[in-house]
Amino acid sequence: YLGSVNIPSGIAAIQQRPSDVKSGPAFHFGAQVSRRLSNKLSLGIGLQYAYVSNQITVGNSPDSTISIYNDRQQLITNSAAYKAAGNSGSKFYNQFHFIQMPLEFSFALGSKQKWHYSAGAGIGYLLGMHALQYNNQAGVYYKDNAAYNKWQTTIFTGFQYRVSKANKIPFPVCPFAQYQLSSLDKTTTNKHLLVYGLAAKFQIR
Repeated sequence: YLGSVNIPSGIAAIQQRPSDVKSGPAFHFGAQVSRRLSNKLSLGIGLQYAYVSNQITVGNSPDSTISIYNDRQQLITNSAAYKAAGNSGSKFYNQFHFIQMPLEFSFALGSKQKWHYSAGAGIGYLLGMHALQYNNQAGVYYKDNAAYNKWQTTIFTGFQYRVSKANKIPFPVCPFAQYQLSSLDKTTTNKHLLVYGLAAKFQIR
């Protein structure tokens, strides 16, 4: 985005401001196998599906097909483009689908072991996406699936509280946060996904 102080008057009117990025819906589900390493420490490995999204605001689609250069200096002729409209326009959700393999360490807190602290890391693969990239030169959002990194690494942490009694199936609930260490795409802007919320688990022994 070029401010009006940096460009001549008259040209400033055509400059488009990109949208702020806001949080969107996200959820994970999967299964995990855990093994006790000691009385309080356990190790788990799992497989899960993750859906992550964020929200931007886009303008109308240009009247004709446009040609733009992406960050890799490749010419892209794109008819699925949208004008930038700052934060006034239509809502658009960038959506990403991952398959992930997390490795989790869990440590029991206290003598009753009601509370557990967990942390770990994982690798993931981007199965698919419905997302837009922003091009500064053209002032438009456009689709370029080749711009995204398929393999992703993540770290996560959280606390768990076991709400069921010892003679029943354990049912921990917990707040958690997950951060992707890998940049989401191959541009120079370094986009990283952050997910946080509440989780619940059913444990079968």
